[in-house]
Amino acid sequence: MSERFEVVVVGSGAGGGVVAGELAERGRSVLVLEAGGHYTAADFTRWESRAAHDYWWPLRFAFPAGDPGFGPVALIAGRCVGGSTTINTKVALRASQREFDKWYEATGLEDEHGEPISRAHLDPYYERVERYLGVRERTDDWDLKPCVETAKRGFEAVGAALEPVRAYTDENCMQCGSCLQGCPTNAGKSTMNTYLHRNWMSGALELRPNAPVERVLIENRGNGPKATGVEYIDAAGAR
Repeated sequence: MSERFEVVVVGSGAGGGVVAGELAERGRSVLVLEAGGHYTAADFTRWESRAAHDYWWPLRFAFPAGDPGFGPVALIAGRCVGGSTTINTKVALRASQREFDKWYEATGLEDEHGEPISRAHLDPYYERVERYLGVRERTDDWDLKPCVETAKRGFEAVGAALEPVRAYTDENCMQCGSCLQGCPTNAGKSTMNTYLHRNWMSGALELRPNAPVERVLIENRGNGPKATGVEYIDAAGAR
């Protein structure tokens, strides 16, 4: 079966979910294809092995460049509506200028005027997303759990300290520590319950979970290759 949409977005996480939501709000006909399932707060438990099976892609590992003396880093990626925003800790840190300098050195990425992309370029967009997600610093209700108190004493023993961080959670957060298994109170603001949910409920976009994309269709046109469609398997197993 063949269908037509103005925009097809593959994946529903921090990239795809935001793009789909923004385009839908601008009146585009948007289809979101997500390889994983559509889970809600009622589905999430504190059972890590179940989360790893149901909501995560198989673990992948990254190796630091050069030889800094560190081992591989495990990369946890979400395989569900909302992608990794559904199963991350909702910490909202802005990249520092130091990171931008390193990225420029590695990629040479520049703006339309030939200037290196800097923190100043992205600050207005950081602010916009932070307002949308309700990013806040939780200093008023920062209740340290026993395990965190233990870590705090360890940090203090070596002259360091713990500090509250900015995060996109609301007042429903119970500090239960099960963010990586999905938020059971909907306090964590993933793309699933923000950008996607709002537009999906209003009918502005169509969301299809359990729909892994097998192939992106490419056509060679006058100005170069262009993606014109996708082939995917739906939840019933049909292509």
